[in-house]
Amino acid sequence: MSTTAPATSVSRANNQAYYRQINIAKLGGDPDVQLSLGQWRLANGDPYSGLRFCQRAAYQDNRNAMYQVAQCYETGQGTAPDLVQALTWHNRCIRSHTPLISGQPDVESLAHTAIERLVQAVFNQARQGHAEAQRTIGFCYENGIGVADCKIRAFACYEKAATQQHLPAICDLGRCLAEGIGARQNRDAALQTYQFAAERGDAIAQRCLALLLPPIASDKAQRLLQAAARGHDAIAQYEYGRRLLALSPDNIRAADEWISGAADKGEPNALFQEGQWCEQGLSPGEGFLEAVSYYQEASEKGHRGATERLLEIFNTTENLRLDPSWRRHVEARMARNSHNPASDDVEMASSIPPLEPSMSSQSPSQPS
Repeated sequence: MSTTAPATSVSRANNQAYYRQINIAKLGGDPDVQLSLGQWRLANGDPYSGLRFCQRAAYQDNRNAMYQVAQCYETGQGTAPDLVQALTWHNRCIRSHTPLISGQPDVESLAHTAIERLVQAVFNQARQGHAEAQRTIGFCYENGIGVADCKIRAFACYEKAATQQHLPAICDLGRCLAEGIGARQNRDAALQTYQFAAERGDAIAQRCLALLLPPIASDKAQRLLQAAARGHDAIAQYEYGRRLLALSPDNIRAADEWISGAADKGEPNALFQEGQWCEQGLSPGEGFLEAVSYYQEASEKGHRGATERLLEIFNTTENLRLDPSWRRHVEARMARNSHNPASDDVEMASSIPPLEPSMSSQSPSQPS
């Protein structure tokens, strides 16, 4: 039996129906259609956008999509193989309260089996001294995936991998020291740990170090953010663009290039900001619908500002190509986010000034 999560078939035989499905996925935020379209693209030579649509459905608690995303990360379909992400999505599939669909494969049981298999394989590799496997075991202990939750053991695993100069594990170690996970909180030690990885070109470490530095070191922080942004870290790209604007409104074009790059990677604050900029100075039409698409994806990832703006649009906009049935997905997200403390961590970028109207329709190239 195939372990691929089932979905309604999508075909380009009827172009009108096909592009309606794209609109429902992008503008309507319908997770079933997103999964269907994503799986069709995975199977037909477009794995990157296929995974992106599956992820959008997964963020909306679609368990079949969660399982599909985990499979993509395990096999490297549409992305580089990443066992930490695979385990994360399998675990989310198991812990989701969304009812399973009758008559379809039990993805919860499949996810349990996958976690057992992956964790056993990673333990075997870790015993042989593989740093990435040691780091992955640390992640499992930190989050209680396939093993009992134990932050102290997680820290020890990160530390063991870090002694081999494994940069992702060094970043994990810095995070644990900064937040007091499995060890006593030690900001100075966290700074030193991030500094070690940042000097060796790790973009995540550069970004984390920049955000941890005191205000007196703002110049160094800005240089680190720029380096991390050039290293294609989406959060750094958004933050660097935001800070460029804070320095001077004249930087708005350069800032839009970085924030647009972050939005292309699905960073929720950047998606929200791009949505706002699409609305500036435009009459209802394609620009407005593009803004709705940005808001939908940001909302799906827990951005409250985007969710609230979508509800305003559905409450006040008339005579636009917006399906009234789409509102229920937005309302469900609003209810879900109101009970999810993690959604408070998504910063609303309302302080960023609007683009000039002529900028809104441009698609700047990704900075090199």
